[in-house]
Amino acid sequence: MTNSQDQAPRPIVAVIPGRLAASVSSEDVLAIQRQDWWQTAQEVASDWQAVTVYADFWEFGAPAIGYGRAHELAGLLASGGEQLALALAALAETELWRAFREANPVDDSEQGKGRGAAHEMGHRAMAELASYYLLGIGHGLANITARAMALDSTLHPDLLDALGTWCPPGSDDPKDWLSLNRDTARALRRVARRSERPALELLVESITTLLTDDDWQELNRRRGAHYHRRRPQSAGVAGVPLASPWVASGMSMSLNVFGREYTDGDGLAHDTSGLARRVLARLAVTMKTLRDRVMATWQDVHDRAADSQAP
Repeated sequence: MTNSQDQAPRPIVAVIPGRLAASVSSEDVLAIQRQDWWQTAQEVASDWQAVTVYADFWEFGAPAIGYGRAHELAGLLASGGEQLALALAALAETELWRAFREANPVDDSEQGKGRGAAHEMGHRAMAELASYYLLGIGHGLANITARAMALDSTLHPDLLDALGTWCPPGSDDPKDWLSLNRDTARALRRVARRSERPALELLVESITTLLTDDDWQELNRRRGAHYHRRRPQSAGVAGVPLASPWVASGMSMSLNVFGREYTDGDGLAHDTSGLARRVLARLAVTMKTLRDRVMATWQDVHDRAADSQAP
């Protein structure tokens, strides 16, 4: 005869997925790639990568701007396009996971629960991978904006005062590379206003809009927890709750050892996927606009430099 403790289901304490991608058909992949959100972001990613062809042209056409500066700016744009393409591919994987899990629900057996936990981990991992690429793009946009402004050498003192750098091309010094945060945005906005050039104010508006977006802030907050604090374990495993097991009662403390159920991971794959999708849509619009504004800024600075050198 077995007691109730023997009959209780054993918790899943460890899961090691054999792979992160869902097992799907090529038609499933094509169905994702036919969707409007995928095609819109694909077009933006392609346009940004295509700036590669401008690198030498920009550099050759504006030596007065400074050696290597326009070339580096083109490289940053092209690199951002590749990051968007990778984020898009990772988000496609999250959509494939969603469809796979809807079509293949797991049972309540111990083996089924183990598969379910592995599916949750893989689904969430792909959403997080997309998130990290998206956040990388955002920081890249801050550097693109600053370096587009730095095409105008008359702004270098203002950039140095506001940011501590004039963005020298080819620098490996971390101090010359920016993060997208409120301090960076405020500094760039101050420099743009001092320039009295409306084109530069429009340039900075692109990253301002992104930075102040609630979804962007939430994505950034989650990344900060994952990298610098404590990433919650995924749903389906026994898990260690984020909250302390100690409970204060008056002047005493009690330890809740076995009475807590792990719920911190519930819905994280689904929530992170949705969040990344929304940020992707926001970034696609921002990048489309910013590309046009950067090219207009280059043209404006190039024309001014050419006029100043005219006899």
